[in-house]
Formats: sequence, structure tokens, C-alpha cells
Amino acid sequence: MPFGNGENQTRHPIATAKLKARMLLFFVKMLLFPIFDNIQPLICKLFKMSSDFNILWIYCKVFMQQDILVIPKQRSGSFCLRLQHVNFYRDLTCLKNTFSKEDFAHFLDLHEKSHTIPNKVLPQLQLLQAKYPNLPEIYNLLSYVYLRLKKIKLADQHIVKAYHNCPDHLLSQINYADYCLRINAHEKIPEIFKNSYDLKELYPSRSSFHVTEFRGFMVVMGLYHLKIKDKEKALCYHYLAKKVDSTHPSVLFLQKKLYGNSLLKKIISTFKR
Repeated sequence: MPFGNGENQTRHPIATAKLKARMLLFFVKMLLFPIFDNIQPLICKLFKMSSDFNILWIYCKVFMQQDILVIPKQRSGSFCLRLQHVNFYRDLTCLKNTFSKEDFAHFLDLHEKSHTIPNKVLPQLQLLQAKYPNLPEIYNLLSYVYLRLKKIKLADQHIVKAYHNCPDHLLSQINYADYCLRINAHEKIPEIFKNSYDLKELYPSRSSFHVTEFRGFMVVMGLYHLKIKDKEKALCYHYLAKKVDSTHPSVLFLQKKLYGNSLLKKIISTFKR
């Protein structure tokens, strides 16, 4: 399933977290936000606080900075990711600069309608693609529309075209990596992401990543590491994907891959006793 092609671009609902830290800490951090952000890693180290403390701090920042979710630096065994910022509004500046004013409004309208009437959107989207043949966003939306219409081969063809036309476009990379995993070509994943398994390392100049990009990257990396028998890292990637979008089908699919069989075995073994 392509990641982020038909996503609703309005504010994303943040999954409810079960926070064990005291609410008093929440209000203290709200008051001391500018200072606490810098000393938080030191406090965690000194007091050996659980991951719930980091998650609480993430949600504190969301309340104060509604468009940004801060993912603290992650370190667990051999798994390590830099501090990252996730936003819930996509930057459309590039599209505005590429499309004419009328075509930009038309594309957004097609994007919205692709959820409900993909069959009517398809011919208009094809005309727009002919006018802008190298725009990855159109290819990605087309792949989503074909997927909604159950035309899997055509959807995959557009995923491949989007990546080859623009190999540095993050969503195109993620969608192509997902395609490679589905056709058992996981050996291509390192090449697609330039041997980087950290978004901030892959795109160091970017200050934040859209939630669809972050979630999609984490899911693909989770599936890839599961494929190469590195379950420890796969679990870490799933943990982060779940924290930003616990109900998305791709996150649930990864969760099933990670836990489904073991849970089934436990149930079967229980009945055998």
C-alpha cells in the first residue's frame, strides 16, 4: 500500500498515550519549556527515567506547538536515531511554485475527491499528469487512485515511475521501498535510502518531516529489518511508527508481522496444556 498518497492533509489526530508520569511534571515542563528542552536528556540520564518520560515530554510540546511533534533521540542496544521533528501540515510551497494557480487548486480538489470518487478523479488526474509529466506528487496520487480501483499492477507501475523520475523525493522512496519489499527485492532498500536508516541523516537539511513521511519510513524500515532477521531494530521502528499513528493500516500490518505469529503460538500452546 503506498504511503501518504491519499492521506488527509488536515491536522492529524494524535494517538492517545497512556502516560505513567505524574501530571505535575507536565505543568512544570509547560512553565519551564525553553530551559527544560535543553536539559531533558541529562535529567533522563541522571534519574534513569523510563521511556514514558520521553513520551510525556513529546506530548507536552504538542500542546504548546500544535503543529510539531518532537521525537527525542533514540538509543536501544544497536538501534540509534537522532532527535527528529514531525509536523502535521504538509509544506505545499514546492507545488505552488510548480503548478499554475488554477492547476494547484485543481490538484488539491482531485486529492480530496480521490478518497470518495477515485473513478471520476482518474481521467482528470491523467490530463494533469500529461501537463506536468515529472511531478512525483501526481504519480503518487495516481498510484493511490489505481489502488482504490483495485488496479494493483497500474498502481505499482506508477510507484516505480515516480521513484525513477525523482529518486530523491522521500515519499517516492518510501513507496518504492514498500514495493521492493512486496516483490521480495529487499536487497534494494539500502541503495534506495543511500545506506541510511535515519531520516535526519538522510535529509540533514530538513528541520521536520510530515507525519506520513515519518510513519512510512519507520514502517518500511521495520519491515526491512524484520526481513533481514534483525527483530530488535524492527521492534524499535514499529514503536516509533505506532507512537505517531497507531491505527494506520501499514502500522497494524507491521505489528501483525512482529507479534501476530508469536501471539497465535501462545494461544495454541495454552489450549494444548
